[in-house]
Amino acid sequence: MAGLRIGYGIGNEEIIKYMNIVRKPYNVNSLAQAVALASLSNPSIVSLNNKLNKKRKQYLYSAFLRLGINFVPTEANFIFVNTGMDSKDLCEKLIYQGVLVRAGYVFGYPEFIRVTIGKDEENKKLVRALKKIILGE
Repeated sequence: MAGLRIGYGIGNEEIIKYMNIVRKPYNVNSLAQAVALASLSNPSIVSLNNKLNKKRKQYLYSAFLRLGINFVPTEANFIFVNTGMDSKDLCEKLIYQGVLVRAGYVFGYPEFIRVTIGKDEENKKLVRALKKIILGE
């Protein structure tokens, strides 16, 4: 449901209180809320999606390691990746390969990119593009 921009957080009540202070109003639309509620009524779909996300994450981890790229292990549906390159420049090159990622300079990490764990073919496309750009293959 990442495309709908919805998720949930579990945490200490005090921390959640502070998160709500800085949370933007109307940060989740009604369609996203309806889909989230519907998904909760079907735990087998949630379980399947969790399994797929873990499998796809492991694929990306392995590919990054083969390319000599460091990353921050995650429990989310995205990975923070240290490419060792200027993220603005890399993002532009990836766009020409048909791949969109988020440049890390906006988070204060100019050599990182934020990669969403996608479907199998999307992940393979990302890896091919990174291989071409980083290794020149």
